[in-house]
Amino acid sequence: MSADLLARANRLEKLAKLAQDSEGDKQNLERVKLAADKLSATLEKLGQELATRRALDGVGVPREFEPDIVSVFVTLRDFIGARGRPTPERIQRANTIVTRQIDELGTDDRDRWVKWTTSELDGLPEHKATALSHQDRFRVAGFIRELRASSRRPPSVEQVSAFKSLLRLVGEELGEIELSGPILRVLERFASADGVALKELTDADIAALRSDSSIEAQFVVRRQV
Repeated sequence: MSADLLARANRLEKLAKLAQDSEGDKQNLERVKLAADKLSATLEKLGQELATRRALDGVGVPREFEPDIVSVFVTLRDFIGARGRPTPERIQRANTIVTRQIDELGTDDRDRWVKWTTSELDGLPEHKATALSHQDRFRVAGFIRELRASSRRPPSVEQVSAFKSLLRLVGEELGEIELSGPILRVLERFASADGVALKELTDADIAALRSDSSIEAQFVVRRQV
């Protein structure tokens, strides 16, 4: 529907530039052209916002509201059909309305984006990253920081696609980790930069770490002094 709307809007723009009446003079025609050029640039921004909106729809982000982005073009089209070339003021009013609609769409899409990305990030089993090697933990942590930073930026078609791809990559990597709760709980204690003192580990904790060969291989005990 939005593609058809933009096509109709572009036709209106051409009509506004080409339509002439018998009373028009060169100065007024120039004002009409300037107003139509400004409306054309605004329509390009509207097209970009609608493309972002479709990208959000494509990843399943619920819409908050449906703005009326048709009436202003219908009104302008009917005026041109009945009376010919519109006045610069009429085109400027249409531009003002479209600009306001772009702002409303942008606000709505940013709200949708933040809610959706926050929910998706909250659903990541980040605690499983403690089972990865130091290098892999660092890499995955970097990916997650990138995802969180992306969720705070205004969305765009490219950003939605990049976020979805990176989220899937991280989710798949963490999803492949199959460890029992006791092992993960012990590993989480080692997330501290200071490590864990030997006296703080119980026999059950050590047994849990030794129960998985890939986890056991990550640990080397050294004296601090």
